[in-house]
Amino acid sequence: GKEYRLNKLALPEQILSTGNTDLWPKGRAGTPEVLAAPCRLLVTVGGKTAELSAKGRPVVAEKADHRVTVTGEAEQDGIRASTRAWLEQDGAYFVELTLASAKAKAPATVDSIDLEIPMRASIAEFLNAYAHCGYSGYYIDWLPAAKDPAAKRAVVWDPSLCGPSSVTAGDFIPQIWMGNEFRGLLWFADNDSGWTPADGKHAQEIVREGDAAILVHHLISVPTDLSQPRTIRFVIQAT
Repeated sequence: GKEYRLNKLALPEQILSTGNTDLWPKGRAGTPEVLAAPCRLLVTVGGKTAELSAKGRPVVAEKADHRVTVTGEAEQDGIRASTRAWLEQDGAYFVELTLASAKAKAPATVDSIDLEIPMRASIAEFLNAYAHCGYSGYYIDWLPAAKDPAAKRAVVWDPSLCGPSSVTAGDFIPQIWMGNEFRGLLWFADNDSGWTPADGKHAQEIVREGDAAILVHHLISVPTDLSQPRTIRFVIQAT
């Protein structure tokens, strides 16, 4: 089975993957926790970066046999983030993340906004990153180690390792999986609608930090006014 524990913004604080554990070799499968730390939304305004505080729980909006829908919101430095998300019966967690000024239509400029998904490094052994089929490449291999083992935070992967970019701006990759033979986490999206990409700045990176392999999505890469709301859609699925 899959279990998603959510914060007030309806982003996962922890994900448990326990399906078929009775069939796995004893002592090899490890513990069910997939994340090394809660997912976080980092907002940079005026050169200062702060995590969007999302303590609490989301609101359950709808419940059905095959789907549960939740909503959430949080604010930081004049920026409001709100979500509508739903968990399907197969464990796919669909997220619609809307970024806007905390005051309707008021100017609110951010330097950048990043979404970080910190996975346990012991699980993130392999990486499968697919670009756009038929137009660009992919990366399937071990997740690279840090070139400098002493580095506290080291970028070990970016979309350039998938080959030439096939998108108009930036180098967005629509499907990224990290995991091992027992557990993993798939992130995917149809496109980068709502993002603010920029040539010369990677859309995504994987960073090793301590016991975590962090999938970083640079949702907004250049100074951007959020007086008009923008919605970003993606899916997280434990495997």
